[in-house]
Amino acid sequence: SLGDIVTLFSSDISFANELSMLCDKENIDVWNLISLANKHPRVNILQPGAGVGGHCIAVDPWFIISRDPTNSKLIKTAREVNNYKSQWVLNKIKTQILNYEEKFKRKPKVACFGLAFKANIDDLRESPALEIATNSISEEYDIVVGEPNVKQHSLFNIVSTISVLPCNIGKCSKKYSLYFSIFCTWPFFINPYVQNFCA
Repeated sequence: SLGDIVTLFSSDISFANELSMLCDKENIDVWNLISLANKHPRVNILQPGAGVGGHCIAVDPWFIISRDPTNSKLIKTAREVNNYKSQWVLNKIKTQILNYEEKFKRKPKVACFGLAFKANIDDLRESPALEIATNSISEEYDIVVGEPNVKQHSLFNIVSTISVLPCNIGKCSKKYSLYFSIFCTWPFFINPYVQNFCA
């Protein structure tokens, strides 16, 4: 059934997300690791992210878990890993902000790129990026959000697509002391210029 496929996908994503956290602790480039592993013809590790969002992958596995919790321990663990990844990312952002404040003696403006749960849509349902950005507000960080498919939001200052074009990023960062977090691989956000600038 579709629910079974979605649940398998959730488990596959959780492996990638957990692998990214392990690699971070060991100072290993998870992207290179996955790229090398996927050269094997029977290996297909997915790309890690900030968690899992959407109306199916983030939700449907819980129906199976609630129906038979005794025999769905792996499915539950996968959901817990994916949910925790969002908090893990937020903790990483907090650490970087503290380091910035200590070094420059001022608070940065935090730019969160990609609010939707996946690229090229405006769907915010169960979005881990939305959760992280919302928690950033609760931490009283000064944040802006770049999301080309969402024009306005009650909680956030959604910056225009023009203001986050490559030619404007340098100016923007000098003006606002931006700390960048890219959550969603919308084509602009994986532009090499942006990737180099945010590294």
